[in-house]
Amino acid sequence: IIIGSGEKALELYLYYNKAPYISGYRFIGYIKGEQENIDTLNSHLKLLGNYSTINTIVQQLKITDVLLAIE
Repeated sequence: IIIGSGEKALELYLYYNKAPYISGYRFIGYIKGEQENIDTLNSHLKLLGNYSTINTIVQQLKITDVLLAIE
């Protein structure tokens, strides 16, 4: 998952999604930042929650990698 929803998050997603077989990442969604007013990932990934739900989401979905892209 990606934590963040601003421009940095979109750049990160597009960079790794170009060749997922090379990076090994398969994104299933993102966590929107509490202070982020812009949401650039909503047309690319599913919104899974916010900062207060990170632990629950990671445990329930058995997430192994979390990429930070906060502004």
